[in-house]
Amino acid sequence: MTQRAYLLLALFWGLSSLQVSSQTLRELWMSMPSDVLVYLDNSQRKELLDYYDMGVKAEVKTLLGEEAVLDTLTANYLSLTASASSRMQMRLLPAEDGDTLICMVRTFHAPAAESDVFLYTKSWSLIGKLEFEHDGLVSRPADMPQAEFEELKSSLMPFMISALLSSDNEELALCASNPFTDPKTAEKIRDIFLQRKLKWNGKTFK
Repeated sequence: MTQRAYLLLALFWGLSSLQVSSQTLRELWMSMPSDVLVYLDNSQRKELLDYYDMGVKAEVKTLLGEEAVLDTLTANYLSLTASASSRMQMRLLPAEDGDTLICMVRTFHAPAAESDVFLYTKSWSLIGKLEFEHDGLVSRPADMPQAEFEELKSSLMPFMISALLSSDNEELALCASNPFTDPKTAEKIRDIFLQRKLKWNGKTFK
């Protein structure tokens, strides 16, 4: 192969890499495989984008017969109300090696909120599901007896954790979910909850 051919090949791969690295969340939303978001097909996702661009309510009926609304879309953040009881968020995050990863948070309310947090490559290969420690999500108020705190804490086991991606920065907010519907118990549980904000470090949220 001549030197000119080598240069042309290098230029081609360089331009290809640049095109991939500059993909917006809008483009990745459209390239998402159907098994990642089973309730919206490609045409429905395109329809949501069209409505959003028109400045009207971006709403479609999903394959499950529920209403989905595209609430927010920027170059690197997306928020979707997937149904009356579920929400999905996506955000582009910089990786340590200079690449870009996709973070997806799926939250279900039944009625307490519980979230799953996934990382994908830009080609939608699953990297893994993130797991979070429960430490730091509950704390005893100064005026609450230790015995009452321990009782409330044990009643939450196993913990359900809700997660929320920030639309403004590379942070993930975590909170323990309240499974109690009784107003008196629910109020006491809220008193011991803390919210933790984790920052993206190129590999995970810390």
